[in-house]
Amino acid sequence: MVKNSKKTGSKKKGPPSYANVLHFTHSDIMVELQSKYPGLHDLSKKTKHQLLDNISKTIVERLKKIMETNYEASEKCFLLSRHYRRVHPHFGDFQFVLDALHRIQDAAGSPREQLAEQDISAVNIKASVIDNIPFDKVKQACNKYCDRIANKVTEHIGNLNMDVQEGDTEEEIVRKKVRGELKKLGPFVPTIIRQVVMKNFIPEQSKSHPIHVSLI
Repeated sequence: MVKNSKKTGSKKKGPPSYANVLHFTHSDIMVELQSKYPGLHDLSKKTKHQLLDNISKTIVERLKKIMETNYEASEKCFLLSRHYRRVHPHFGDFQFVLDALHRIQDAAGSPREQLAEQDISAVNIKASVIDNIPFDKVKQACNKYCDRIANKVTEHIGNLNMDVQEGDTEEEIVRKKVRGELKKLGPFVPTIIRQVVMKNFIPEQSKSHPIHVSLI
């Protein structure tokens, strides 16, 4: 009698759930919108991010409406996003943002801000500062003092006594041999000092762009 052996291992994954399809598609559209309009984050910040939160809620409602009327679209993210863009094309994104902003301003009794699409399409490059000092000036100062430090260290190494004399103790002989090895590193001293200073005194400039994440 042969016993049926049970296969072990990971179970085959089923289709993504309704909630997952909604979540990931919503996230993709929000990231896409903020990538298309880099200035949207700062614009939303002026409203304490009420703008992006309201946009997020509207997108969720739009997606739910599509999923309720189109079963196929609710099965896969790319199908849902494709149907979303059929109903809400890319060219309508700016008007969508502007309408959401004006609703917030109307509710607050504030005058409507008149924006052109290019106002939020351009990346706002802010000067990088370290303790209110421009990054370029900090880097320039570090380069200047790196050279001075390297010159002093190189000069000091060059003045070290490395000649082993008769009568030197074992400790002195070892010390002079170490100095000899140190002298061999002389040509590399400026580079080593520069790397250490730059690594420890100058933080890396952030190359990221902030986006606002809204939970659904």
